[in-house]
Amino acid sequence: PSGGFFKTQNEVTILMNAANASVPDHIPPCFIARGVVNCDADTLCSLLRNVKLRATYDSLVKEAKEMFQVDANTSILFLHFESSRCLFTTSRQLLFVQKYRLESDGRHIIVSKSVDMPSLLPPKQPN
Repeated sequence: PSGGFFKTQNEVTILMNAANASVPDHIPPCFIARGVVNCDADTLCSLLRNVKLRATYDSLVKEAKEMFQVDANTSILFLHFESSRCLFTTSRQLLFVQKYRLESDGRHIIVSKSVDMPSLLPPKQPN
């Protein structure tokens, strides 16, 4: 894609935009991952919508929970990531809003966007 690059990891293709002149400054870095998952769409959608199950398929997730439910299909979710390289461990907390919609033709749509709401972040735990 123009202004982006491809990366393949564990048979999943990840498309990312790059910070360059072809991507306007107001568009934050983002990505889309595409791959084959051996289950039906309803099962996959249930797995992706349940933030508490995130750690089962993402080894960097140390904590995941719903912070606030806006309506039946919209929630503000919290993720705490940790990764280690050599002697260093890095940690990141993320709040994001997630919206779900089931189309009349049976397609599931899940969209997310990070949000800046420090009052909803849980207190940081000491190392």
